[in-house]
Amino acid sequence: MSLSPMYLWLAVMMFQAHKEERFLFPIYPFICLSGAVTTDILQKLCFRVYSMLKKVPSGTHYLDKTIFFMISIMVVTSCLGISRIFALYRNYHAPFDLMMELNRYPAETKMPPKADVQVCFGKEWHRYPSSFFLPNTNWHVRFVKSEFDGMLPAPYSSAINATALHHDYFNDQNKEEPSLYFDVEKCHFMIDLDLGTETDLEPIYANKKDRWKLVKSYPFLNAKLSHRYLRVFYVPFLTDEYVVFGNFSLLQSTKLKIK
Repeated sequence: MSLSPMYLWLAVMMFQAHKEERFLFPIYPFICLSGAVTTDILQKLCFRVYSMLKKVPSGTHYLDKTIFFMISIMVVTSCLGISRIFALYRNYHAPFDLMMELNRYPAETKMPPKADVQVCFGKEWHRYPSSFFLPNTNWHVRFVKSEFDGMLPAPYSSAINATALHHDYFNDQNKEEPSLYFDVEKCHFMIDLDLGTETDLEPIYANKKDRWKLVKSYPFLNAKLSHRYLRVFYVPFLTDEYVVFGNFSLLQSTKLKIK
């Protein structure tokens, strides 16, 4: 009964057309509880098998003979967790690093303190972490047209009751709203990922050297070309041989000056 909420939530989520790991956050505590209960049951089974193979003194508690099993489980899961954390940081941290580059930009360059700056995202709109990384409120995140044809985020209104306003351009069907697209020619900066493939709507902006100059680039995992398991868990010396990285780049316009 203690685990029934977890199974109920999983049953509901499994029938949804769109599934993401973050949808499981309400049952994270139950997942931990499930792991503890499973470990305890396995300890009891091990003790049962042990008592059938060897004579056990009366009154012996199952934990006295299976503590090694619990420690082994803790060591293995801890190693897997650390490996997973390291892999996630190593493979996907580039967007945060680039936003920190933007945050430092005004302090490291001579630019007007109150200039309006447009920072654009194309196909990588879903990897935009937060506007809190921007230097100040004069810097704005914009989205340019890409192959994605769904609903994009929109900036909050500057009105006092901004979070309570209803906007006509939002919809609950994930339909495209053209008014949210920004003209790429008006972008001061572009954040783009180069995985070696491009389309008319998703060019590799870093290759357009007459329009963009490279400010900074960080490696970002190319999942399609990487080993399915070694990209999930980091294994020293082995992972590097079986994963492929693209370039997540911060580009600055060569034709549009900040003023």
